[in-house]
Amino acid sequence: MELRDGVVRIFAPDTSNPDVIGAMSIGMLLDYLAIRLNGERAAEADVAITLVLSDLGERYAIEVADGVLNHTQGRDAVGNQLTVTTSHAAFMGLLAGGQAAAVQAVQAGQVTIEGDPGKLAELMSLLDEFEFWFDIVTP
Repeated sequence: MELRDGVVRIFAPDTSNPDVIGAMSIGMLLDYLAIRLNGERAAEADVAITLVLSDLGERYAIEVADGVLNHTQGRDAVGNQLTVTTSHAAFMGLLAGGQAAAVQAVQAGQVTIEGDPGKLAELMSLLDEFEFWFDIVTP
């Protein structure tokens, strides 16, 4: 059927909604960001961000180099360019709400940024948005 008529686009759930994101561990969320990273656009990128979750007492190194996003729990990013300090709940809200939520969180004091905030914008610009429906088999 798909080969004759193409993909039938019916209602699809939003898999990046706050409930789904809230159920993921930080490691899973960072893996999700790594999957969304556009390798071609990130080939020349150099991003080193340290994420500090103050309420959990956890640190994560988030590093983009050679078109790959790597993350490591328990250390700062090598050549750290930006440190983002926030709570677990605020971080989840940032990921679910996008750039508008990030601006509001910084203004409300829920997020502290030290370093080059352009690195966070650069990271976000390297992420792809995937369509839910896609051709599995194409003629």
